Amino acid sequence: MYPAKGLFKTKRWIIISIAIQWISEFVISMPFIFRQEPYCSYEIWMQIYTCLTAVFVPLFINMVLYVLIFLHARSSSRRVHAQTLSMTTSNNVNIQQGSISRRDISLLRQMFFIFSMFIGGWAPAYLSLLIGNYIYVDPIIPEIMTIIAELCILSITINLFICNHELRQYLKSKIRQIFHGQ
Repeated sequence: MYPAKGLFKTKRWIIISIAIQWISEFVISMPFIFRQEPYCSYEIWMQIYTCLTAVFVPLFINMVLYVLIFLHARSSSRRVHAQTLSMTTSNNVNIQQGSISRRDISLLRQMFFIFSMFIGGWAPAYLSLLIGNYIYVDPIIPEIMTIIAELCILSITINLFICNHELRQYLKSKIRQIFHGQ
């Protein structure tokens, strides 16, 4: 979809994307840079801020972006489907387009998997640290939650490799070249 648009292929877009990333990370880290407490202390408001900026703000942004991506993909698949139908059917045949295509279902599954792995992995890790301020939490629990969160990120990465057909083909060809000495 987007790679066909000229803007997304330009160096200007790459520079804008990188600049936005760096600026947003700098703004997000400002409370850590200019805090008054000693650096080894981790105040409760900093833990809440960290939890919000690491879990709940990305949760909201991802939800909005996933809805926009799905709506765009669905409208584009409807346009393609409508063009195909107009070529293959006569004018007096009515076909309903209310059903969700396999492509849309696959996209929804992928989005749900990534979304649930992110939230299911990182929310417990940060929330266990916050809860530890109010009740006793065995120190091993946040460490286990962090390992689970890292495994979730690993599973998202592996899933993206598995689901990207072009990347799989590229990696297969490179591996074949290595083993066949080409």
